[in-house]
Amino acid sequence: MWEKVKAMEIQLNNIIGAIVVLLIGLIIGLIVKKLLRRILHEIELDKLVKRLGKNYSLEKKISNLAAYLIYFFALVWSLNQLGITPIVLYIIGGAVLLLLVATFLIGIKDFIPNLIAGIVINRRDPWKKGKKIKVNGVEGTVEKIGWLEMEIKTKKGDKIYMPNSLLVKSKVLSKR
Repeated sequence: MWEKVKAMEIQLNNIIGAIVVLLIGLIIGLIVKKLLRRILHEIELDKLVKRLGKNYSLEKKISNLAAYLIYFFALVWSLNQLGITPIVLYIIGGAVLLLLVATFLIGIKDFIPNLIAGIVINRRDPWKKGKKIKVNGVEGTVEKIGWLEMEIKTKKGDKIYMPNSLLVKSKVLSKR
């Protein structure tokens, strides 16, 4: 009987310890975030970024990142207090890995068809630089043939970049 009470007491102490660690981590994260933002504002980091031609707050991003790192470590520490760290870290790591793979696949979904079409176009060489063509209502002169896209200059002087996969799939009229 006393062993069960002792085990419950230990478990309760672990839960309370985990909550305290998590709350302290949140408080420290907020303090670091505000302090770091003030320091970076004194350095005038955002003004430097604007001079470089970018329009976003690097001060805010860096201070938020520091706070998130502290939150993460506090969460890991509190989970370690409960004894479930490895399971949760595997789940979080798997979710992050799945997100990265999905992002990568979405990013290359247009790249591969355009590259394959670019290889086909460059091998057959149906359109040469300077040739006039009409594709999907766009009429102009071929300026450049790349591995992923073709640059077409219209009569108005506009440059249009046509994906190679569209050129292979569409009806292209060549003029002499």
